[in-house]
Amino acid sequence: MDHADLLDELHSIRRRTNADLASGAWRWLTLWAGVCFGFLSTLVIPPLHPASRRYWLYALPLGLAGTVIVDAFNKRADRRVRRNDWPYVATTLAMVVATTGASLVLPGRGMLVWLWIVLAAGFGTLLTLDGERTLGRAFGGLTLVFAVVAPFTVDATTTSIAFGTVVVAALVAAALIGHRGWSR
Repeated sequence: MDHADLLDELHSIRRRTNADLASGAWRWLTLWAGVCFGFLSTLVIPPLHPASRRYWLYALPLGLAGTVIVDAFNKRADRRVRRNDWPYVATTLAMVVATTGASLVLPGRGMLVWLWIVLAAGFGTLLTLDGERTLGRAFGGLTLVFAVVAPFTVDATTTSIAFGTVVVAALVAAALIGHRGWSR
């Protein structure tokens, strides 16, 4: 085997390994963009305002169930590289505890802003775990911007709508980038 054949074989192995490691994150990103958009709609559309109080009570379990289904679909793919699930479970539980716990401590309107900070941080962590480091860093940067801006906000609802719009747009953009394979 000459050097050119060996180099071609190494490139082939690299492509197959990258395909095995491809996260399929765009599926759950799309799902959560829809979930977050639903909450954003309850804040923006006046007749839906009463639904915003109980939205996450129903949307969170449905979103988590949808994520489990999407993840099971991804695992059925013929992959030679497996991942450990506990970091994903721990991150998701941290997101649930951070939002649920904060709802007991923070004033009602403050929770609207905190929610988006937690979601951006959680999605960034999950993307990083999925090997989407660039997208994970982008969500990490978004988290920092939200955390810096949040203390200076006057109207929590308007800030929540702005943060939510940015998170939904970032989720959709990240899903498109991941689906097209542009992020690696």
